[in-house]
Amino acid sequence: MAVVAALDHLQDPEADVIRLQDEAAPCPLYLLAAVEHMNRAYELAANGVRDVASLPLMPEELRHRMRDVLTSGRGVKASGSASRVVPQRKSDVLLGNSALIHGVRDRIGMLARTDLPVAIYGESGTGKELAARMIHCESTRKHGPFVVTNCTALPEALFENDLFGHERGSYTGAHSRTGGLLDEANGGTLVFDEIGDLSMSLQAKLLRLIQFRTYRRVGGTKTLEADVRIIVSTNVDLVKAVAAGEFRSDLYYRINVLETTMPPLRHHLEDLPVLVHHFASEFCRRYGRERVSFTPDALDKLRGHQWAGNVRELESVVQSALALHHGDVLDADDISLVSIAPSTQSDSPVDPELDFSIGFADARKRHVERFEATYLVELLRRCGGNVAAAARAADYDRKSFWRLLQKHEIDVDDIRRGKIPRIGGR
Repeated sequence: MAVVAALDHLQDPEADVIRLQDEAAPCPLYLLAAVEHMNRAYELAANGVRDVASLPLMPEELRHRMRDVLTSGRGVKASGSASRVVPQRKSDVLLGNSALIHGVRDRIGMLARTDLPVAIYGESGTGKELAARMIHCESTRKHGPFVVTNCTALPEALFENDLFGHERGSYTGAHSRTGGLLDEANGGTLVFDEIGDLSMSLQAKLLRLIQFRTYRRVGGTKTLEADVRIIVSTNVDLVKAVAAGEFRSDLYYRINVLETTMPPLRHHLEDLPVLVHHFASEFCRRYGRERVSFTPDALDKLRGHQWAGNVRELESVVQSALALHHGDVLDADDISLVSIAPSTQSDSPVDPELDFSIGFADARKRHVERFEATYLVELLRRCGGNVAAAARAADYDRKSFWRLLQKHEIDVDDIRRGKIPRIGGR
């Protein structure tokens, strides 16, 4: 059994959610809200709500979601309280109601069930560290420390000292034993942010740690066990980096046991109003201002932007607009946007995959089939292998979607395990 509550019918949402949890325990709590109130709904998700959906909601979708809650085993803990969303801070909630974001949240739930290494891919500003924190907070290590180190800022000469620590007298100035990042993260999760920027020599040192889960402090002789879960994140295509000889293949296979990708903002712009209202609410709360709203023209202007900096850029734009405008309603003229042109641009408009050695009809058929297979695989990957979510995102009937998967012999289980099939390999 599960409990469904409508946010619009709650007089005191925060208090009522806590009350409903107590009354319904051990059943999970499910919250429905109108689109304009989704920001508040996701704030309440940090208090233990199992999931959030916007109204109107089709009965079939509600039944599907509730069936997932009741059969996944993730909705109830032994203590009788909801455990699907357990971030340590209220801000640690992946906001959005699109199929893509639903897929990412489901994927994070799956990744959190094991203690295997995880690789998180995505452009800068998409929320890779947030995903890592959510994995940690939904895992069995959630009561342990969560430590993030930026590989770009790690000096090569001090890498071992910062990571492993040192013994007293190991070098000039080492007056006492000092623990490193592994000691700090002991019993918890250690995140290597932007691992694609790590030099080849440091990659070799990290490989041994991940492979054997043991290390020695600088100047030490005792082998210590690393009781940490390793998560890495990067905006680099590591497959291409391995092919170019810029990243060790053995390290890639060690860190890419499980993987997920944070989608760029331009791929789920339907979530933009929720994000805008969330950032605005946080700004107003921090600076003691009354809540503000954005006109439809203002939101349309934001939707039309390229968002090269993704969610991080959106947060900056919203904060800037609020800092410079003191009214309670923001219009399009109150928002300043800066477009950054792509760094590279192809000199030729011709698709390099086109085959001009065959006839037009055959070339078109082959190109369409390749597009279909590529689209299906990428969409499924973004949705964490959730076929229903992928079909909704494609605006396609689920049975027809399944027929396309069978036509192109796409193994959904392989995608769920993080194994991406090769397109055009047959």
